[in-house]
Amino acid sequence: MASVGPYQLGIAWILRYAADDVDLVRPEIGGGSKRAKVPSRVRAIEYQGSFVKVILDKIGDDELIAYVPDRVFYRDPFSIGDVVIAGWEKDKTRMLARN
Repeated sequence: MASVGPYQLGIAWILRYAADDVDLVRPEIGGGSKRAKVPSRVRAIEYQGSFVKVILDKIGDDELIAYVPDRVFYRDPFSIGDVVIAGWEKDKTRMLARN
């Protein structure tokens, strides 16, 4: 069974992460093996001033959102529909409940 950090997929978990702790990379880059990560697709991009809000496909009923500093985003900008790997430090994920 696949996992996201220490959590197995296929088991209902309620996780909390901070959107500004999420990094987005292209699949060919990978995102590092020591990070929690999940593949997704870009659904929307919103310029917010000093950062860009990137809304990804839902995981179950929950949206996955990343706040990317604008200087980082515009080095290699994503487009709507791009496949990305969303990753974050495993120790920054908190399990709130297990269903």
